[in-house]
Amino acid sequence: VHHVNVVLMLWFEWCVALQAITTSFSMATICYDGLGLLGALMFGDDLKSHVTLNLPSKYIASMVASWLKLIVPITKFAKFALLLSLMSFAVDRLIPLSSSSWTFLVASIMARTTLTFSIFFIALLFPLFSYILALVGSTFSVSICIIFPCLLYLRLMRWCVPHLEVFVCISLILISFVVGVICTTFSIRSYVEEKSDAHL
Repeated sequence: VHHVNVVLMLWFEWCVALQAITTSFSMATICYDGLGLLGALMFGDDLKSHVTLNLPSKYIASMVASWLKLIVPITKFAKFALLLSLMSFAVDRLIPLSSSSWTFLVASIMARTTLTFSIFFIALLFPLFSYILALVGSTFSVSICIIFPCLLYLRLMRWCVPHLEVFVCISLILISFVVGVICTTFSIRSYVEEKSDAHL
């Protein structure tokens, strides 16, 4: 009886989570598609790629929105700093010293400095760093975002997953694997072509 109650509770939580995910994704899709459709109806063939470029330049609100685009690069720097701080915290946990001692502080500063300089030297050694990031993104993003969640879901909920959901999860895993391989291949080929053009 206890096992049945646990399964029913997990099934109820999964239904609530699925409903929340479906609602949020549906609302986001409607907003994006509606905005694109309204932009096409308003501007026709003169539609530009960014929303702020389509705004009339005579209004102050349009100028403010255009200037706010400058915040995007700053947020990228902030994102890099946050990512680097997470990596630094992970490195700090590997230091076999007491966190209250001054030797830990010195070791932590040296580890963080080494980590920052290593990222800097990697960027210098690979001037086409965007292709490396595309390669890493195409390889790991598909795995982390699609393949692993489907595998974990099938593993954790294997007793109560309907056959249709098993089929959908396996199809997603196979399609994602194929897309990941194709994107990784294109990233490697683009990097090799750009590298060979740089040497010519």
